[in-house]
Amino acid sequence: MFSISLFFLRFPLFRPIRRFLYSHNFFGLEKEAFGLSFKNPLGAAGTSMKDGSKIINALSDFGYGFIEVEGSRESLDELKAGESAVPVFANIAVTCNNRPEDEVISTTDRLFSTLYDFADAFVVSRNTLDSNPLLMDEGFVCDLLDRLISTRLSEDTYKPILLKLHVPIDRGMLDTLIDYSRLSGIDGIIIEGDSLEKALKTLSDVIKKTSGRFPVLVSAPFTNAQEVSDAFGKGASLLLLRPFKGSPIPRPKAYLRGVEDEILEKENPQQ
Repeated sequence: MFSISLFFLRFPLFRPIRRFLYSHNFFGLEKEAFGLSFKNPLGAAGTSMKDGSKIINALSDFGYGFIEVEGSRESLDELKAGESAVPVFANIAVTCNNRPEDEVISTTDRLFSTLYDFADAFVVSRNTLDSNPLLMDEGFVCDLLDRLISTRLSEDTYKPILLKLHVPIDRGMLDTLIDYSRLSGIDGIIIEGDSLEKALKTLSDVIKKTSGRFPVLVSAPFTNAQEVSDAFGKGASLLLLRPFKGSPIPRPKAYLRGVEDEILEKENPQQ
């Protein structure tokens, strides 16, 4: 089936037209978080690199404030070639494959070093398809993050490292990783869930534990502007829009317009 969006995606010549049709600067939605500037607080979650650098370029033109992409050796060339107009987060999904703990940490660290120059921030998450219990061990997670933080110290440029937590999550592990993140140099936490309700419940728990003084992002399948507004009202710093299974990548324009309207109403209440 013909899609004008895919047509614009695959032909870079139409990039100015794409930006004109989809991109927009919204009032009051600029954001600063962990040293990065965002033109708006809505990001595209978990973007596959199947379409390479074209998808990075296109999503930055469709109005997103930032983009999360797969962080892997296979995506390196695409990250190099991408010309995103917004910050790009490389998501490094840790996989064990029955390897020893030290080997998993070393492999992840090498990948982190390889990608370091080509992304604006890094997301560390577990590969949800890997059932190895090591990935649910807070001691292992902290050791892994320690290594990445240490590697970052050797780089010339400081780049944020965010820890992604998938819900539901054991409350003890959640508390341990929140405390670790606040004290160790992790720049923020991403709460990811297939259920928006459960993700927002965990968001409220994290905001309460951190007194709202630590950046917390939510990655979930938002369906309308009111849900987006509610998440910000509960304390989310940034949001990642996740598509429902089988659905196209959501466009942020309608969500952003709704949040912008709320800001304008608060600043200019009707007399």
